[in-house]
Amino acid sequence: MNSRAAIRYTVSALALIMGATSAHAQTSNQTATAAAEAVEEGNSIVVTARRINERLQDVPLAVTVISGEDLERQRLDDLSDVADKTVGFTFETFTGPLAQPSIRGQTNLRVTSPVQNVATNLNGLYLQRGYFVDQGLLDLERVEVIKGPQSALYGRNAFAGAISLVARGANVDRDLSGRVSGTIGSDERYDAKGSIHVPLIPGTLAVFAAAGYSKFDGTWENSHPLANSAGAATKGKSGGYRKEAYQLGAQLKLLESITLDGLYVHTNRNLEQNPAYTLSTIGATAQFNTLNASMTGTGAAGTLAAPQNRLFVGELLPTVTNVAGETRLPGIVLDPRAFGLRGPSDIFIGKAKLDTGGPITFQLSYGHTSANISARGSSPRDPLYSTVSFGTNLGIIFDSSGTDSKFASNSYEGRADFDFGAITGFVGANLSKTRDDESNASENATVNTLNPPNPLSLFPLGPGNPIPSAATVPFKRNTYLRRAENVFSTFGFVNWKANDQISVTLEGRYTEERLRATDLLAPDIGGLGTAFLARTPPTGRRNANFFTPRG
Repeated sequence: MNSRAAIRYTVSALALIMGATSAHAQTSNQTATAAAEAVEEGNSIVVTARRINERLQDVPLAVTVISGEDLERQRLDDLSDVADKTVGFTFETFTGPLAQPSIRGQTNLRVTSPVQNVATNLNGLYLQRGYFVDQGLLDLERVEVIKGPQSALYGRNAFAGAISLVARGANVDRDLSGRVSGTIGSDERYDAKGSIHVPLIPGTLAVFAAAGYSKFDGTWENSHPLANSAGAATKGKSGGYRKEAYQLGAQLKLLESITLDGLYVHTNRNLEQNPAYTLSTIGATAQFNTLNASMTGTGAAGTLAAPQNRLFVGELLPTVTNVAGETRLPGIVLDPRAFGLRGPSDIFIGKAKLDTGGPITFQLSYGHTSANISARGSSPRDPLYSTVSFGTNLGIIFDSSGTDSKFASNSYEGRADFDFGAITGFVGANLSKTRDDESNASENATVNTLNPPNPLSLFPLGPGNPIPSAATVPFKRNTYLRRAENVFSTFGFVNWKANDQISVTLEGRYTEERLRATDLLAPDIGGLGTAFLARTPPTGRRNANFFTPRG
């Protein structure tokens, strides 16, 4: 269901700030005209699909490139919009924390897996989790969608392909400039974006800053009686959002041969629950449902109150349909306490480049990502109908994915690029360290109110701490898994251009992975019994070494 369709009216402006003379303006117009002609000839589109700067027409891969100007002109706000314009690429957001890019139909069966098969990179930094990927408010220079296996250059996560996001930053050789744009649309759609580039010391020091804010109410009506009440998380229509982002960049040319670059991105998102409805029974013993196969039960004493269908056969219904006798409200009905995603994420990228003017250049890179997000989903057939289990009224049940979840990673990379005329390429090494606290909880709350879910469900964690009994906290933490990953890899790329018609490329990556996972919710099976958390939580480890070649 597309919740983002809206009528939009957009105004944008690109300004060259401060004292452009008529001669300069004439030169700029001539340059722009020449650039446009070059683009038409396909000669000026430079990409980094193979992690080097080269013309698109020289890349022996299936690559789709969307420039920053095209993103602005076509109002492509995020990767879902990019996917609509790219053959063979889809981007699906199931819930706030779970987003999955797919290239050529290759999808992960386990959408919660931290290892996907499409790697997304921002200025060369791998973004490890789905909630980092869709940076919709970034000021981008271009988006590259690289189709087909790319694991030799991008790592094991690029088995189906890779996405390269190139963010606009500072450049000491660029003039003073600025850009603003705004959107006003139906369904309370408001967007505002702006950026400015300032060469503080031309040729030596430049800074770049951008900010964006976006608000949308969604287009699918939520028929819940409290959907428009103050304090609702998914308020009004469903599928809305409120997002803001800040982007800062700097470039310093210390010497003619040494250049330093920095980029910082902060994003804060508040996403409502996606519009959806469930084909199911209303409850474990309800006689009303929208399923139509696998009937069980006879209604006799000791069995279900009525025959229960457990499967649906046939074409899925495009809209919600009530069955005879069902009292569910028409349309989409979502509990307004549920939401898709909340929380901030931060990305920092720093680079140092040494270029002596010879055939070899060196580059060191550091990247850091962190996030602290939460989500609370709920998809019962009828959120105004209490769930009753073994005589206990549980009200509405929420799946609180991401509660108390935290993620942080650090990446270090060094590489040497060489250009000996007919032979070009690079060699390098990368060390990536991540720590991921993945938490999940089931919570319950009273039907048809805005009272928050039972706060006792998130009991404190720690070795030897007591676990509340099911009688006092029927729904509580389900998962708290702490993962740590150390991944070291060396990689190389060599391209030999025999003549204007023939080139041969060899690529390879050797990887060593050290993975550790600790279950912090395991009960103590010793003297304290199962009412306490284990004093020594069980830990699993997995080590792997492998080599990935491509020619």
